[in-house]
Amino acid sequence: MIHEHQSVVEDALSETARVLTYEEAVKIPSFDGPVSLYATWRSLPGDVPHYNLIKPHLFEPAQLPLMYILDVITEDASDNSTGDVDFQFRLFGTANTDHYGKEGTSRRLSQMSHAGSGSGFDITKLAWSTKSARFLFCEYFKSAICVKNGSFVIMPLADDAGNIVRMFGSAIWSDPA
Repeated sequence: MIHEHQSVVEDALSETARVLTYEEAVKIPSFDGPVSLYATWRSLPGDVPHYNLIKPHLFEPAQLPLMYILDVITEDASDNSTGDVDFQFRLFGTANTDHYGKEGTSRRLSQMSHAGSGSGFDITKLAWSTKSARFLFCEYFKSAICVKNGSFVIMPLADDAGNIVRMFGSAIWSDPA
């Protein structure tokens, strides 16, 4: 069972990650929440919904602590010194803070990495560049033993001109099978 204080950062958990297709994600019970969020995203108008359509009343109350929203920081932005696109958390749900072990709101995704972290940044960048949703399954290890799993979805949101300016999604944290 996941200990309430066990976190990715505090316990220096290593991570393996893999991208799943929608067809794979719908077959895994831990993806029920992310798949539901994806269905809501797909029901919104446009190939990539406008960011102002994301309102709390669209989601089950139990989903809100698991959600996150990121602003896209383009590589040419004056406050971006990475030389690449970056993402800054506008919202980092309380369940994510508990499991990750660090408050993420207003932090950059590039700064949230830790030793042994997987490819969450790369998957977010892929979803941004392809303007499509991505599902990600992560396993977190302590001393080569899987101690928790994360089931994630990340989806792009557009502005009035169709530029991808935000990303949003959710994480479900669970015990290993």
